[in-house]
Amino acid sequence: MSLQRTPMRRRRLIIALGCAYYVLQVIMLAYWHSLASDSLRSVELLFTIAIAIVAALVDTAIVKYLLGAFVLIDRNYADDVNAQLEESLREYRIEAEREDQLVQSISAAVEAELARAREALANGSVDEAGDHLQAGLDLASMTRSTYCDNVAVAAVLEAKGRLCSAMGVDLNARVTLPLELPINEVAVTALFFNLIDNALHECEKLREEDATRKLEITVKSRIQAGQLFVEVSNPCHPGVDTLSSAFVRRDTTAEHHGWGIDIVNTIADMYHGIAEFSERDGVFVAQVMIPL
Repeated sequence: MSLQRTPMRRRRLIIALGCAYYVLQVIMLAYWHSLASDSLRSVELLFTIAIAIVAALVDTAIVKYLLGAFVLIDRNYADDVNAQLEESLREYRIEAEREDQLVQSISAAVEAELARAREALANGSVDEAGDHLQAGLDLASMTRSTYCDNVAVAAVLEAKGRLCSAMGVDLNARVTLPLELPINEVAVTALFFNLIDNALHECEKLREEDATRKLEITVKSRIQAGQLFVEVSNPCHPGVDTLSSAFVRRDTTAEHHGWGIDIVNTIADMYHGIAEFSERDGVFVAQVMIPL
């Protein structure tokens, strides 16, 4: 398990490093002042104080700039996830409408087959009735339920499912999440976005080496013992570095975000949860648990 720094910890670290750097500068100035001759020591004292003040102002400006830069990066990443979520929801709504139309047409066809089966039974034709019942079952099997009741997560899984399918990778989703979760929607979808994207990236590399290999990404998520549990597993190179190799940057339209493992850990830590990453026998497993 590896927990990365949260934004608050990162902020404290930057401030601490800035203060340490300034203290080092003051020590060096004090040492330089101690080397001055007695006749010039009063003049150099004023000069040393002036330099210390200027250094303090410059160091403060640098720390503020770094803090602002990280805030901007976090904000841009949140905007990026929001944009992806909006697009996934739009595609999900379109797909849901198509599913509704398909269900309606299939329901009508199934009703017709059942009516024919009842008519065949009334005429004493058991075999014909069985054929109509089987036809009705075949039609009913053409419908499928959504990934889960949570619309945002279902939309992400729909979008990633299509992407996986286009790349020849199976997405096996076993997700049973309720309609609403007491966690920020962007944070939840960011978990799924990053974990599936990173799994898909590893599958891409394996596909380049062996185009005939069967690849599958398994996503599991549920509420258990008052905790949100998310697990994503995928094939990988044996002995892969779980802290870096399986997690890569993603190019976005605005910035190069997608810090992979850092983002997943930050979200888990933000909600006082844990994130674990392991590899065994060529299977990479990422697990996140967040108390609700």
